[in-house]
Amino acid sequence: MNTFLPFIKKEIYTTHEAATILGVTARTIQLWADSGVINVWKTPGGHRRINLEELEKLLNAVSSIPLCNKSEKNMLNLLIVEDDVDLLKLYQLKISHWDIDLNLNCVRDGYEALLMIGETSPDIIITDLHMPNLDGFHMLDVLCNRTELQHTEFIVVTGLSPEEVEERGGIPERAKLFPKPTPFETLASIIHQRSKRVS
Repeated sequence: MNTFLPFIKKEIYTTHEAATILGVTARTIQLWADSGVINVWKTPGGHRRINLEELEKLLNAVSSIPLCNKSEKNMLNLLIVEDDVDLLKLYQLKISHWDIDLNLNCVRDGYEALLMIGETSPDIIITDLHMPNLDGFHMLDVLCNRTELQHTEFIVVTGLSPEEVEERGGIPERAKLFPKPTPFETLASIIHQRSKRVS
């Protein structure tokens, strides 16, 4: 019996009920469903439903995800800069299934990223562009010119079109640009290849 479920178990849950149990928003459940993290089915009226077994499996996975790993030597250091909390949770859940040893840190804007880099030296930084406080454009301008980050790979995942990115001044040449929705398979391949060079 799963002790995580806070109320009487039933066979089928709505996305709102699942979100409440997991401590996330309904949008997070939709993101997880669209990304294949959780299996859902739809009623004839188009409403998403989740069965008990799937919910318990996801609940156990979510409860074991650390928000920030302690830095360990000979492990890849990955920093994610994303202001969307739901998307950050999706990153954490996806990465937890990649079977790659890494130190994962997540921050909400470019300013927090600059502070985090003072504590760790990321091998890879995945960032959004449109964020509060210090956005991704300004953050990249600062970080890509720092000599201590010459080894760092910069990956941008944005909802902006290439034309919109150029209108805002573009991004440094060394940064790889990917459109949203987040290309998790491509990111997994990049991170896996880089982890081989670190270990």
